[in-house]
Amino acid sequence: MKTDVSSTIVHSEGFQSESFFSIKQDNLAHIFGILRNQLYSNKPLAVIREYCTNAFDAHVDAGKADEPIIVNVPTHISPTLIIRDNGNGLTTEQVYQIFASYGESTKRGTNDQVGMLGLGSKSAFCYVDSFTVTSFNNGVKSVYNAYIDTTQIGKISLTHTEPTNETGLEIKIYVNTIDIPLFNQSIVDFLKFFNPKPIILNNDAIKRQISDFDFHPLLSGNNWKVTRRGDWNNSRVYITMGNVNYPVSVSSLPDSQLREFIDGLSNYYLYVNVPIGTVKPSASRESLDMNSKTVNEILVSLDKVKNEIQSEFAKKIEASKSMWEAYQTYNNLHNTLGFRGLKATYQGTPITSNCILPKKGLLKKYNKRFGNSRSNWEKEISIVPKTNAIIFHHDKTIAMNSVYKRILQYLDTTNDELRSELYLLSFHDSGLMNEWLNDARFDGACKVNLANVPYVNPKKASVHKVVKSTAYLYTGAGYRNYSKWRDITIDLNGTGVYLPIKRNMCEDISFEALDRLIENMVRIDNRINIIGVRADEVKTLGSGWINYFDYCQQKGLEYINKHDLQDSINKYFAYNGIPSNWELIKRKHIYFGGIDLDLFFSHLKSTPYSVSNLLWIQREIHKDIVNLTDSKYVDEYNAIKDKYDLIPAFDMSQFSILTDEMLIKYVNMVN
Repeated sequence: MKTDVSSTIVHSEGFQSESFFSIKQDNLAHIFGILRNQLYSNKPLAVIREYCTNAFDAHVDAGKADEPIIVNVPTHISPTLIIRDNGNGLTTEQVYQIFASYGESTKRGTNDQVGMLGLGSKSAFCYVDSFTVTSFNNGVKSVYNAYIDTTQIGKISLTHTEPTNETGLEIKIYVNTIDIPLFNQSIVDFLKFFNPKPIILNNDAIKRQISDFDFHPLLSGNNWKVTRRGDWNNSRVYITMGNVNYPVSVSSLPDSQLREFIDGLSNYYLYVNVPIGTVKPSASRESLDMNSKTVNEILVSLDKVKNEIQSEFAKKIEASKSMWEAYQTYNNLHNTLGFRGLKATYQGTPITSNCILPKKGLLKKYNKRFGNSRSNWEKEISIVPKTNAIIFHHDKTIAMNSVYKRILQYLDTTNDELRSELYLLSFHDSGLMNEWLNDARFDGACKVNLANVPYVNPKKASVHKVVKSTAYLYTGAGYRNYSKWRDITIDLNGTGVYLPIKRNMCEDISFEALDRLIENMVRIDNRINIIGVRADEVKTLGSGWINYFDYCQQKGLEYINKHDLQDSINKYFAYNGIPSNWELIKRKHIYFGGIDLDLFFSHLKSTPYSVSNLLWIQREIHKDIVNLTDSKYVDEYNAIKDKYDLIPAFDMSQFSILTDEMLIKYVNMVN
């Protein structure tokens, strides 16, 4: 990366003597010690970042920018981190004069490569006192040992040469077994953002995490994206340059409008990709050097993003099919993303809010807190446009005592869920109501004139030949038992799903558990009406009625067959049958007779979330849904357990005298 070179004007008149600042030979060990040990706050991450970006630079220099680098992940059997590129490699002179020289870099004349500081090639010394460098250059493979000698300055020595047809550079670093999880996590955290994705060796689980990673942006544009996926820091904004994400402290930016714009991004992350050389990293490359140029470039980049988001926002609003839909779009985008200060118009009308205030009429909104009485309806001043909103309206042409009954009649006949957003607008006369109906802001809304809802007073209703009975539709609303039900009439000889109830309570399940059961059932089936039938009247129900628990079991079994989940269920039973004292051991990446136990457990654990839903359902209804049908995974685990029968004796907690090395020795002995 090119460095900024600024000329300095010094007025030197009157100086009697002068001297250059310098580093004495006796202090070199001290200075190098600072560079090695105090530069990086996260040393495993620093090692991964520096050598992987160097490998990427080597590919760029060799014209292979699209070719992935290679990373060999450390394990307990092979605790060595290896980072390999297929670039041009280094000559012995380059190794001695550039690679081993602090501050020396060949990359300050180009913005095609990330490096420039001349520090990254020595970053391994922040973690170890020696590491291996292998260069493949001009037909010769040269192996070097870099180490801290007795002077504490450090040396690099050529140890071996041989002919080769390969090119590139390879870095080998021994990793302490206790630090393997830290290195592996750093590999995932950093390389999941890498482009192109590197080739990962020696750990399929990490390989999957990196290769399968996707931002899944909610909104994206020219070199930027908004996503739910964050980096390892707490920042909400990142500048991405040369495969490295740098967190940006928005509060430190001088532009108050930009700060206000981004401050609303409370639940999401903004990544802005800039060309190499646009901003200046700190010496550790853990953050940005917030000098005036970097701050200005960040402001310019964020301002471009702001303008693009504003433009995209305005386009989506204008593309709406109605004013009501325009308000919905505004609500969804503005509230979901959180950006503040976005402006838009629809057919010349400014859209500045996520709600609409009716100019006339008395507005009420349904609130399910209080149950099934008229007290559900509370005064409101505005309507929030949503797809599930219904606006009931009427004037004085209908009797006031029939208003709420007509609403229930409408909901019963249309199967609209009671949990929808329900509004009621009452007008003194038809003129005011017609004025509201012509309000363009409500074009496209679901408006129901209660005068057009057929209504028959239940007391005067004629007797049908069909055998009917009073029952109760479960709404889940309110705090009192009776408020959770709404009176309805059912056909005893018809069809439906029921639960026996007594004194407004279900006989076999609590309301809390029922709500949880319904929530899990919705994930595998459509929402259905649950009818409460008095326990002493259940026997009068015809064959078309089914108990809700039986219904849940039936739908659960159908879902398993439809989505071919039985193999996943078998994995679940195998995984959950493994004793807890294996919990730490199974994370050690130790090979048991050719089986990576960590991968084996990960494979067993990789069951779809729907299996958890089915298990929730099974526990609540006390009926079999999820069953073991094939013990092959259990047999695999038992084979491992039987072969290494002393494994349960290993307590791998932090207080144990038994070490990872002891466990490895035992496994090797058995093998």
